[in-house]
Amino acid sequence: MFPGIHERFRTECIGIPPYPGSTFPRVAGFLSCRGRTTPSPSIRFLQGDVLSPRGHGPKIIVHVVSDATPNWGGNGVAVSIRRRWPKVQEEFRAWAASQRRLRLGDTHFREAQDGIEIASMICQHGYGDSARPRLRYAALESALSLVAIRAKARSASLHMPRIGCGQAGGSWTLVEEIIGSTLLDDAKLPVTVYDLPDAPPATGPRQLSLADAS
Repeated sequence: MFPGIHERFRTECIGIPPYPGSTFPRVAGFLSCRGRTTPSPSIRFLQGDVLSPRGHGPKIIVHVVSDATPNWGGNGVAVSIRRRWPKVQEEFRAWAASQRRLRLGDTHFREAQDGIEIASMICQHGYGDSARPRLRYAALESALSLVAIRAKARSASLHMPRIGCGQAGGSWTLVEEIIGSTLLDDAKLPVTVYDLPDAPPATGPRQLSLADAS
């Protein structure tokens, strides 16, 4: 029994492999009870421009940046944000200068326009060609946990591309699992993922599985 909760829970744990590039193993826990539970929301997949997020109310656009430079270049979402909302890039540079170094897992928030905020998550180690993915999954998990706190406080919906799976070279299967654990399961936040119109259509929402992490 948990204090203040009048239901009996069954607890099970299992060890699962570490995220690629990490040396620390992970443990997944399962809680089950006979009482009523609220189902977790699913990711909504849309084809369109993430910089024109759909829906009503406050919105947070989430994207991944590198720890190697405060300047956003290349051809990803970050450079599109820089072109549309230059102040977001300028304030990120100023914030980076005040931090002295960009640390994996940190996140910078800046309002782009009325009702739209940008969350720039430092989850990519370095940039350029690499024999292994530059996305750091543990940093992504930490950053999305900060995003969840911010979104809950602002009653905001979350909008993102397939974060970490472009220039950072991450696996969408693993990224989707992390989104599920940080934004959906506990926080129950509305999350929309945008694919470009010329990209292959997404398969749509599905139930996340621990088997995907192995």
